[in-house]
Amino acid sequence: MRRWLLAGAVLFALPLAAVTSPQDVRLPPLAPRERPAPSLFSHWRHGEQQCFNCHPAVFAQQRFGFTHAQMNEGRYCAACHDGKRGKAISSMKCESCHAP
Repeated sequence: MRRWLLAGAVLFALPLAAVTSPQDVRLPPLAPRERPAPSLFSHWRHGEQQCFNCHPAVFAQQRFGFTHAQMNEGRYCAACHDGKRGKAISSMKCESCHAP
């Protein structure tokens, strides 16, 4: 009985999480600066992904900053944008992520 209740709760919570997640998330910079603008993540552009592909393993479900050096290590965005699963970060224009 408990197993069915848990399964029902999970099936109810997954669509609810998709509805309550913000469409665009502005990732805060680690240090104040004028340029480039902080990166902007679009859940809509990543709509083919399931939430659990990124949360909580790659990204915690809170806003935090990270550096290009960390992405060069294959962390954060580069976990998928490695040139195989997604377009490599090194081949993208700055404006692809750093949108004003």
